[in-house]
Amino acid sequence: MFGGLPFDNNPDLILLGLAAGPKSGGGTRFYATIYNNLGAGAVLPPACQNDAGLACRGGVYFSDDGGYHWTRGTGVTGDSASYLSVAATAGTLFVSQTNVNGYAGGVYKSTDYGQTWTDSSSGLPCRYNFTVAADPSNAQVVWTGCVFSDITHPGGIYRSNDGGASWLPYGRGLRNEAISWLTVDPADSGHILAGAAEGVDEMRFAPDADQDGIPDSEEAIFGTVPGDANDDGTQDSTQANVASIGIPAGPLAPSLAKTTAAGDYVVVEVDLSQPHNGSCARVSDLSVISTDQIALSNRMQQAAPTIRFILPDCQSARVNIRYSAVTSYPNGVLGSYSPQTPGDGTTLAWGTFATTQASVDGNGFWSVDLAENAFGNVYAPGSGAILFQGAPGKDAVFANGFD
Repeated sequence: MFGGLPFDNNPDLILLGLAAGPKSGGGTRFYATIYNNLGAGAVLPPACQNDAGLACRGGVYFSDDGGYHWTRGTGVTGDSASYLSVAATAGTLFVSQTNVNGYAGGVYKSTDYGQTWTDSSSGLPCRYNFTVAADPSNAQVVWTGCVFSDITHPGGIYRSNDGGASWLPYGRGLRNEAISWLTVDPADSGHILAGAAEGVDEMRFAPDADQDGIPDSEEAIFGTVPGDANDDGTQDSTQANVASIGIPAGPLAPSLAKTTAAGDYVVVEVDLSQPHNGSCARVSDLSVISTDQIALSNRMQQAAPTIRFILPDCQSARVNIRYSAVTSYPNGVLGSYSPQTPGDGTTLAWGTFATTQASVDGNGFWSVDLAENAFGNVYAPGSGAILFQGAPGKDAVFANGFD
């Protein structure tokens, strides 16, 4: 039994699964994913460098005879795979790969029952993907989770709305973005459960036409004209480059005099009329961050809550930020909680943007120039995306620098 599965290089069997096979008249195809346990590009044992004799390579294997004989699919870079998920369309499968031991990592897709595979990771800034879950009822929707070592190397939850051709972050509300496993509720495709470093996270996906991570129903209520928080005459829920969310009523933080009321909000917009690199088409996962996650600055008197958002597929852009609760910023500065040393998550600290990078107008709209390899981006240089976390305030100590 198990003829054709690799046993010569001490691989790990990650998953056994099954689905309807390609045989006429029906039948079940079994699948096995194998983690190679060799470094990417390592020389295979002599007995099977050419697939002769005992198979040695990892990757995705399939069997049409109940597991007696197995065949290895081709196309998974490095021949090492983690978790497999069967999509709603017959013959379509997804498999994840971690980037441990130098593997490329990411998500791979097959449309021929696992015989051939292609990389399906476009838009994923993180390639440490142990888990992937296809929506059982919608052939176009796929989810994946990403593990990360620190905040500069993004983890989180990502969703594809086009069958794995592209991915967008949907990790709003995650306290810990190290996601090692997720699944879609078979009875409710909008119900997602994910295993993280701090336990199990739960999400109930709500309609989100512009795919910015903020439900349409939430974006529809903020602004002088409900649903138009940035006052451009267009509903925020139809603009992927605009995201708006409410700010909880009550004190922003114990040390701040300014308080918020029901209906206060923050809106973030990528100014696509200004030069930008990358598509910069979305403001994703905008959220208000509590002080138990990011403490207040020791040197900046914060005038509004700390926010966090992601600009996927964006290397540089101008971003506009407005808090409805604060319209005047005497001697204002915009602060960012970012690494002092780019790419080093242990050096996170509050700093402020130079006046050449950030400014505020008389209506309380901040404009800030963000770039993937500059101050203000938490992600490591070269990630292709921007993660901003920060707040406006008044610099109470001295000019630019870090706490």
